This record gives sequence, C-alpha cells and structure tokens, in this order.
Amino acid sequence: MTAGQNDIDLIEKYLLGKLGPEEVQMVEARIAEDHEFARKCRLIKTFPEMMSEAGKLEYEKKFAMVSKILPEKKKFHFPKPGYLVWTSIFIVFIGVSVFVFTHRTTSQPDPVTKEEHPAETTGIKAPATPEPENKTVIPAVDKTVESAPEVIELVDPVDGIALTRKDDILFNWKQKTDSFTNFYIYSEVQDKMVFWRGIKPGLREYKVPIKFLRPGKFYWFVGTKDVRRTFTISE
Repeated sequence: MTAGQNDIDLIEKYLLGKLGPEEVQMVEARIAEDHEFARKCRLIKTFPEMMSEAGKLEYEKKFAMVSKILPEKKKFHFPKPGYLVWTSIFIVFIGVSVFVFTHRTTSQPDPVTKEEHPAETTGIKAPATPEPENKTVIPAVDKTVESAPEVIELVDPVDGIALTRKDDILFNWKQKTDSFTNFYIYSEVQDKMVFWRGIKPGLREYKVPIKFLRPGKFYWFVGTKDVRRTFTISE
C-alpha cells in the first residue's frame, strides 16, 4: 500500500470517528503542519467518493442522521401593514422629541459670573503655581528581562539509536518538569514537527507508539531545542 493510500485510509477513519484520542491529536497536528495532508483531508471531506465503498456509505449515513437532528429554519413572515404604519409613527415621534430637546439645550448659553471667572472679568492674571523643589526621580523598572527557560537533560533513548515501527519508545529525561511544558518529535530532514504532547509538572518520561511515525530520521526534545537527541525508524 502506498503512502498516499495510507493517508486516505487514515483520513477516512478520522472523518468517521474511528480513531483513538492519541491518533486524533496526531492527525490534527499533521493537518496544522502538513499543507498537502490538510488539502487531502478537505478534498475527501468534500468528495466522499474518494473513500472506500463501505466508508462512503457510512459517511453518507452519518451525514444524513446529522441533517435530521438539526432544526429546520423557520420561514420568514412579513409583518402586517398595520404594524408597519404604527411602527413608522412611533419612530417619527421619537425623532422629533430628540430634535426638540437637543435644540433647547444647545440654544441657551451658560451664564458667566465674576465668581466663576475672576481672571477674565477683572483683567488680573492668576499667579502661577510654584513648582516643588528637590524633585526625586524614581528610575523605571526594566520589565523586558525575562528568565530563560530551563534546559532539561535527556537520558533515554541513546543518541542515534535505530528502531523499527513495531517498537514503542519510552522517552526519559533527568529532571522532573517543574511546570507545564511540551514534548516534541521533529523530522530531521524537513526540520518539521511530526508529534507533540503536553507534559504535566512532575513527570520525566513519556511513551510513544512508533507505528504512528513514518520511517526516517528524527530528533526529540522537551521544552526547548537547546538539548536534543536523534533516532532512526525503519520498517
């Protein structure tokens, strides 16, 4: 079976809801990173004829059940003429009331008394407010400096190990995570992420089923690429 047919079978199971939680997350990660795989997913979702015969019938049956569950759109009934007339009269009345109220408030100027503006009525300039002496300048705190992320030392598997797709890898690192971080597997040739998982605080290992990865060269790390190790997968 070719790689293209493998992708079609995987997308078919994804659309029919036949994948487990880890497989669903891996497919969604590939959709976000692999544009060609995302294009295939959109194409098969639009044209289910590309699926197998059994998958096509199951997808059409599932889509028909969803369409029956959705409520029908209510028909639009145009309001009666009497309602339109009374609504128009009410809107005109509100508009006239607002115009009259606004005109009255803007046409009456505010009275100015000597008590309110003594400098303008007497011609005497108000004394300037003296500036306080011995000013203390407080330096601003530089908030741009942030602490660098902790570098986690990797333990297993050893660097450059060769594995087959029948194996499962138990990845280990030395320090327990003190906060929520991420575990990554990247393709070494394309330098592109092929698998990731959120790691809770207090963990220092994670098991990955290799059957979800294609043969090739990869590298893995936890949190940051500053420390990473490589491995190879064969058929």
